[in-house]
Amino acid sequence: MICQRCGSEAPTKLVNFYQNIGAIVIRFPRSTKCHLCKQCVHQVFWKYTLVNSTLGWWGMISVFVTPIYLLSNTVQYLLCLGMPTGPQGETETYAHPAPDVIHEDLDSVIEALPGEIVKCPHCRMRVCVTADGTCPSCRQRFGSR
Repeated sequence: MICQRCGSEAPTKLVNFYQNIGAIVIRFPRSTKCHLCKQCVHQVFWKYTLVNSTLGWWGMISVFVTPIYLLSNTVQYLLCLGMPTGPQGETETYAHPAPDVIHEDLDSVIEALPGEIVKCPHCRMRVCVTADGTCPSCRQRFGSR
């Protein structure tokens, strides 16, 4: 399986993490729903937990939403702790390989084929191009093909 965040060939699991930033009367929610390897699950979980813990509470609705997001993310994370870390189910530490092609600029991202690793111009994360040409992290289109 291929991790949709880093592009490494390692065991993955479909996870859904939520992030919330509260701002008095408005909130800025974000979610990541994709197949991630164990290393990326760890990175996304701790990033979202830090943001939720520090910036998630500052709103009227956010006071109620943030604890739910923290609990949901923690359950997702705990369910992933038993995942193997290496390729094809091996349990030793696995270093993520550098993909053959990483598209950095917008012009080459637009021309990228499904399955290639690109740096999304919207959320700046390295992701695997989906068949419909959207970023699996922020759900925005890469541009016209």
